[in-house]
Amino acid sequence: MQMDEDVVVRQAIQRFEGAYTNRWGSLAFEHCDVSRDVDHATATCVPRSAGGVGEDEQPRVWTFALRKSEGSWKIASVQPPAIAPPD
Repeated sequence: MQMDEDVVVRQAIQRFEGAYTNRWGSLAFEHCDVSRDVDHATATCVPRSAGGVGEDEQPRVWTFALRKSEGSWKIASVQPPAIAPPD
């Protein structure tokens, strides 16, 4: 039985969540949209927020580039959301 490739991509992102949380504090994604071809994938993920997103506020999206290597998906790069300067 072969696992759904999108599930395996999401598992790689879940491992990132755990590593991030161990190092810098809590991070959990509400959902991730995965776009994939044979050996490359892009995932855009929206983190869970404690207070919710206001009407005028855009969700802070994380972007992951993944590559399939030796039969497993590995994160090649992570683009966290830009941090807005204080008013």
